[in-house]
Amino acid sequence: MLVQSIEVNFSNYGTNARELVCDYVLMGFEFIGGGPVIEKLDFTLEEDFDDVRQTIELKVFLNLYETNWMQLWLATQNKTLDIDGVRYEVVADFRDLKWPLFEKVMGIGTHPVIKLKCKQIGIKTPDNEIGSMLEGVVE
Repeated sequence: MLVQSIEVNFSNYGTNARELVCDYVLMGFEFIGGGPVIEKLDFTLEEDFDDVRQTIELKVFLNLYETNWMQLWLATQNKTLDIDGVRYEVVADFRDLKWPLFEKVMGIGTHPVIKLKCKQIGIKTPDNEIGSMLEGVVE
């Protein structure tokens, strides 16, 4: 799901919060494997997937002060995002983040793409319940 120009609240479990308007927020999911990975003779892999984990990618303009704040926020362990009334506990999904610079009339800032993963497995609903996309799948 792609949402453009949306306000996102970045916080550490409700403290040190900052609300920023993001260019976009891209919600996705990745399959989480369980058990052994089997390699077939044609070199394709077969794996059993137990569940899914949500991924969140967002892009946001940050002034210099917000850039410094975001670097500190990314270094914390208790990161949360509030997007459209749904709270996500997240962890960083990158080892190195690029901070491309831009210049505006009021000074210098950055325009990074930030990739995050939800801590809990499953898919969060607007009612803040966690379900699974794989529930009820017939094998």
